[in-house]
Amino acid sequence: MRMRSCLMLLLVLALAGMVRPAAGAENGLKECRALEQAGKFEEALAKYLSLIEASPSEELYRETGSLLGKLQRYDEADALLKKALTAFPKSTSLMNLQALITYRRGRSEEARAIWNGVLALDPDNAFARDWVAKLGKPSLQASGTAAPEPVAAIPATAGGNMESGSTAVSPDAALSPEEQQKLAKKLYQEMYTLDKWETARFEELHRQVIDKCPTTEEAVESCWRLSNLYLMADDKPRYEDVIQVLEHLIAKYPTSPVIPDAKNRLMLAYKEGGHPDKLVTMYQELFKLNPNPDDRMFMIWGLEYADALAATGKTAEANSLYEQVIERDGGKDQLEARVARERLGRK
Repeated sequence: MRMRSCLMLLLVLALAGMVRPAAGAENGLKECRALEQAGKFEEALAKYLSLIEASPSEELYRETGSLLGKLQRYDEADALLKKALTAFPKSTSLMNLQALITYRRGRSEEARAIWNGVLALDPDNAFARDWVAKLGKPSLQASGTAAPEPVAAIPATAGGNMESGSTAVSPDAALSPEEQQKLAKKLYQEMYTLDKWETARFEELHRQVIDKCPTTEEAVESCWRLSNLYLMADDKPRYEDVIQVLEHLIAKYPTSPVIPDAKNRLMLAYKEGGHPDKLVTMYQELFKLNPNPDDRMFMIWGLEYADALAATGKTAEANSLYEQVIERDGGKDQLEARVARERLGRK
């Protein structure tokens, strides 16, 4: 157990950048992650596989399996992870990933067996423990082919009131600023030890930071990180949760340097989440703060603003904005102008 703890500590330190991999491998991983973030998934996958071929590592297998899972190429992910676990048979992070992939293939009982194997190696593994408990529910026991469920948002009664503008926290969270800082650091220390697939636990811990440590910088960071999790952790973005946490961030910490990015992301969530009325309000604020944007910016903002107006039934206002977008184009036939003409039924 002591040796395992030491190995886990080294892994955590490596992920934190304190024990660094070889420069070539590190640069390769950075390149792969950059390709993923840019949406170039096939390029990233090819790069990951070439790195594994040259110098296989637990981290490379985990990242590659994770990408295959994200792409829903579960058979390929399963084959890769079986090979990985031949090389790293006691890797609980690889086993957790294999179990999740197995579950998503509809084989819940096989997944349960793998997670029980994780717990045999690491009885305190929260990710495996939570999933075994979840699979133990009668509704899942009745079917060996249960479909995967998204991680549920923590109810307000468990995680605190996160409504826009709310500052309410649970009674046991009324800590002094010093106590809040101490607790925030403790919660982040736990997060540093988690496998990245332990999304439910990350969510829970970030919620605790937000609710119980509201005066700390970590609370702002947790709001932002939660919005990342809600956008990317599941197969489909959880836009309602993104909206909830970012509305709280903007209302609670209006002077934070992250506010411009938070507002941009919130506008995206309003658009993709089907809240054109709220998007209209944000564009009204944007144009009030920036009454004279340059032509290019006006076209970008104006087109989305007009679309939001049209979606709320304000057709005349939307058409007026489409006309202004076309006018600002100045005959250059830029994308926004072409779309605006389409919206107006012109060629």
